[in-house]
Amino acid sequence: SYQTVDGEERILVLAAPLVSDIRYQQVIDEANRLPLLATPVALVITIGCAWYLVGVAKRATRPLDRAINAYRRGDEQVDAATDVPTELVPIYDNFTDLMDELREAREDSQRIIANISHDLKTPLTAIITYVNLLKDETISEEDRKKYIDILDRKSLRLKQLIEDLFEVSKANSGNIKIEKKMLNLTELVRQAAFELEDRLKEAQIDCRVSVPEKEIHLELDGEKTYRCLENLLTNVCKYALPGTRAYLNLYDNGDQAEIVLKNISRDELTMDVEELTERFMRGDKSRNTEGSGLGLAIVKSFVELQGGSFHIEADGDLFKARMSFPKTENSSTGAAEVG
Repeated sequence: SYQTVDGEERILVLAAPLVSDIRYQQVIDEANRLPLLATPVALVITIGCAWYLVGVAKRATRPLDRAINAYRRGDEQVDAATDVPTELVPIYDNFTDLMDELREAREDSQRIIANISHDLKTPLTAIITYVNLLKDETISEEDRKKYIDILDRKSLRLKQLIEDLFEVSKANSGNIKIEKKMLNLTELVRQAAFELEDRLKEAQIDCRVSVPEKEIHLELDGEKTYRCLENLLTNVCKYALPGTRAYLNLYDNGDQAEIVLKNISRDELTMDVEELTERFMRGDKSRNTEGSGLGLAIVKSFVELQGGSFHIEADGDLFKARMSFPKTENSSTGAAEVG
């Protein structure tokens, strides 16, 4: 400390650097070299983490790999996996459900192809046989007419089968136009029963029709709805027990109209009746009848395309088909016509 000429007390402080200039430069150089050393270390750590994550992913997806391989082998059932991580359980469940649906679709397509082959081959074989018989110039005129009648029936059956096949294919794909108009459902039920009366009598079926006192008017496609009724009644002609009654009833259930057709089956129904709404399924598995196996499938498609529902059920030999159509704001009831 010292005093100025004015007598003011002051302190003089001398400071010296803690490190020399040379050491300071060495520290700076080492700091600059750190990134060069850290880059390889970071790269090794990154590769190690990636390798670990790949291993975790492989272990997590191993149950999915097993399920895929089982599907490729065509195994009937995929065992439930117990080593699926909790986070992946929903994905695994959805995947196995999808595989089950694909397997069922593959089995259905194989069954449909087999049934199509059988149903197309039967009339075609008959047509070829009788065409060859007609080539014989020595046959009598009576036999010739008989063979032509058979050819006519077989060709019409083949035509109907092909038309039904295209119809149900378009319906299932949604590639079909539905034209809804206000329809008198009561009269349509009566009309369908009347127009198939001769075929029902020929099959020895007494069809009883019952409708409400008040007519039911719904917005439906008249052509498609009539086709549904026609297919159901035709089904009765083919498969009902001769000498029995069938009941065609129309009900007004408030918010919907329901059509119920009941009959006694000629053959024992040993299959799940809901399978009868699938394509090319018949009540007689021997496929000896003239049906295409598409009638109920067409009914189901046409009803559902109009917003309705179709179900079939069986109680012993009692076969029952139900068509339900929801009522809209424009639906109405009115006094029934006489007759």
